[in-house]
Amino acid sequence: MKKLAIVCLTLAIALASSCEKISTEFGKMKIKVTDRTLNSITLDVSVELPDDAPGYNVECYIATKDPMQLYLDNEIMNDQPSDENPYWVHTYFTSGLPGTHTYSITLEELEPWDDYKVRVFVQAPNGLKTWSELATVSTILPDKPEVLISKIDVYATSIKVTYEIEDTGARILEEGFCISDKGEDFEKQISGLTKYKNGETVTGLEMDTEYFIMAYAKTVSGWSWSDKTNAKTKKYVDLSAEETANCYIVSSASRYAFKACRATESTPLGGSKAEVYWETVNTGTKPEVGTVISDVFYYKDSGLIEFEATGTPGNALIALYDENNVIIWSWHIWSTDQPKDQVYSNNAGTMMDRNLGALSASKEGTLSWGLIYQWGRKDPYLSSLEEKTVYGYCGKTFQEVRGKQKYEYSIANPAARIYCKGDWCSDVAAKGRWSATNKTVNDPCPPGYHIPSSTVWSTNLKDNAFTISNSSEWADGYDFATGSCKFGTNDTSIWYPVTGMIMESGDDLIRLDLGYYWSEATDDNYAGTLLMMSRSSISLATNTNDALARSVAVRCQKN
Repeated sequence: MKKLAIVCLTLAIALASSCEKISTEFGKMKIKVTDRTLNSITLDVSVELPDDAPGYNVECYIATKDPMQLYLDNEIMNDQPSDENPYWVHTYFTSGLPGTHTYSITLEELEPWDDYKVRVFVQAPNGLKTWSELATVSTILPDKPEVLISKIDVYATSIKVTYEIEDTGARILEEGFCISDKGEDFEKQISGLTKYKNGETVTGLEMDTEYFIMAYAKTVSGWSWSDKTNAKTKKYVDLSAEETANCYIVSSASRYAFKACRATESTPLGGSKAEVYWETVNTGTKPEVGTVISDVFYYKDSGLIEFEATGTPGNALIALYDENNVIIWSWHIWSTDQPKDQVYSNNAGTMMDRNLGALSASKEGTLSWGLIYQWGRKDPYLSSLEEKTVYGYCGKTFQEVRGKQKYEYSIANPAARIYCKGDWCSDVAAKGRWSATNKTVNDPCPPGYHIPSSTVWSTNLKDNAFTISNSSEWADGYDFATGSCKFGTNDTSIWYPVTGMIMESGDDLIRLDLGYYWSEATDDNYAGTLLMMSRSSISLATNTNDALARSVAVRCQKN
């Protein structure tokens, strides 16, 4: 509760609106303003008492309530504070001498540029009171504050504006900002413009369009405007224009967007916000935040997620949250040069030239290894450069969870590695989570691709097995274009590296000399068919005990 701080109280005051009078004569009473600030008024009150002054009282009341109360029957209200009159103050002073007495009074904690009513009275020994008329005093007018636009966040179809208002003590009556693509005179057309709050995001704007922005503040001192600032909305590439997916490829630095839909669906998921969940550049070095992608923005009205790709090769995950900060869905952003298609022999199918998440198709170096996946999950896990470690990453921490989990748990925790025997999922059957014939909502591949059929390998792998008799063909992986075992003849290299894997038992990530690649085939607990490579052999393993909770590589097949 605000209080009026008063020194030597000797008058009655109430808040009102009126013209100011600096000094008012009331016969034997005189009130004079000696000093004013934004929040205080100092008065000299002179009261001339008659010769029979002994016994005369000067009683003082101050109330910032309806000043008409000071008129009613020349009486003051109850002298106790109340909810209706929280500023009630009553003082009592007895003068024993005749003559003129001057009292200095300072009223503090007042509002800038506000009027206050003053009334003084003297009470005779017989109880009669002599009242002055109402006078008006006021605090001074503060300077108009400076308004500064401090930050503008520009997206493709939205702009977020943040501004600051200088504190001059002026009471702010109205504030906000206006935006227009016309560049009109905001000051003259303020009444007809849409006004936005500080920090608000204006949506529904046109892409690649220049907009003009001004912030304002209306105070008791008048209108204050910022400098006019211009900002041009960006233009994005719609990654989901042809097909929605759980993974999108970006091959250059640019602004991108996609519908916040599950793979193959067209209705956006409702959400509250979107943000980068993790990033990696597929090396042992932890990247800085924003190395691969940044500036993520979610449009609630259209269901689009927009982001900036830096052009730096790497991988990232964008998560969409609900109002309770629970992840609804997530999407893998794969920053790499555009993968090429490789046609396998005997109409086996067309495959990508690299692993999902790999930054290169070359057998030289480690960038061709890519990411690894638990069967039937859309979200990747980090591979490694050596045993017992994973790629360096920034963002949310990858977790380890023991025991089967429900499907919704895997969605809400995309970085959770689920250790268990058999299938990691406890409530949704394995069959149908991935499919090579009808791409599913859990498919991890980008638009135009899907999880591969086992026949893409078996067609050209006689008896589903091949013995590597020439050890020079094995180089921490196998090239199915140049080696004795061929998947295709039209390409100079069809390189399948050993990528490392995480066992379902919860062992650390291991490399060994083994390479595993998921296909869509499965039974309810084990991988029905997957490609297996080692230093001595290549085989298509069927009905194996390689549990769906194991994390291995994926290479996508063209639709």
